[in-house]
Amino acid sequence: MNNFDDDTLVDLERLCKIKLTKEEKVEIKNDIFRILNFIEELDQVDTSKIKSTYTLLENQQIILREDLPSNTLKREELLKNAPEVIAGMIKVPTIIDQN
Repeated sequence: MNNFDDDTLVDLERLCKIKLTKEEKVEIKNDIFRILNFIEELDQVDTSKIKSTYTLLENQQIILREDLPSNTLKREELLKNAPEVIAGMIKVPTIIDQN
């Protein structure tokens, strides 16, 4: 059986930077239990006689295009559409805290 507990849910909530209600916690915990149980079920399937697949295109010729330079937006054109620019770069929201 899986070992997803309340502490793991609290860690997940912190890592995702979300605050869940009690009802949402119950629902998410049930969903995760169902997912983990399904994975455990899949682990029971005997795949010893199944040939490993390294690529879905194994029997097809892969045609790669030549990498050619093309006209792209000028830096100034791109930056004029950005909500905030600092030192010629687009400012984006902080997603990683130091704590």
